[in-house]
Amino acid sequence: MNTGLRPFLFKLFLLTIGISFILVAGEYTRPDLFGTFVKWPILGLFVLATWIQHYFIMHPDNQRPATMVRVFMASSAIKLMAYIILIVLFILFYRTHARKVIIWFLVFYSIFTVFENAVLFKHFRSSKKD
Repeated sequence: MNTGLRPFLFKLFLLTIGISFILVAGEYTRPDLFGTFVKWPILGLFVLATWIQHYFIMHPDNQRPATMVRVFMASSAIKLMAYIILIVLFILFYRTHARKVIIWFLVFYSIFTVFENAVLFKHFRSSKKD
């Protein structure tokens, strides 16, 4: 496992535990808002997609900036297309929960996008100083 992946996995684990704690607490305090089962598969999807994208970006073959940018843009485009397909499938299969699916999807998308970019920015900023 490369050195850039371990701190990322630890931060991803802490983020996932924090989100899970909020979701479980929310199920007891606001079951009308948090009481849908689809948020857990969506959370799992975002954790897995974030880990896979970060793994490919931090791969040792991507040390040159041009290569890293190409890999980041390609993986982001592929991930976005996969997200669009999956959200359409979620909505088709869970029509009664469509509004909650979209809301949870956007919440997790925002959280994980900010997390990914912040971690990558911090990593490359600190490696630039070395």
